[in-house]
Amino acid sequence: MFDVDKIKHYYNVLDLLKEFNIYIHLGSRLDDLELTEVELNRLYRAKLIDKKIYVRAMTIVEGEVRKEKGNE
Repeated sequence: MFDVDKIKHYYNVLDLLKEFNIYIHLGSRLDDLELTEVELNRLYRAKLIDKKIYVRAMTIVEGEVRKEKGNE
């Protein structure tokens, strides 16, 4: 299982998804982030990741979305 303490950056969230053979690259940063949120939701609902990991990963992704929208 993935260690919640290893999730500090968006790259770590992508590593988490790779553990489930989920690779995200749509070309648009915002699209990538949106799909990352969708996949995290799916993994959590399927009980494949626990709440601590889900919350940490979503917090990081949401922060990246805010940064990206601030750059528009």
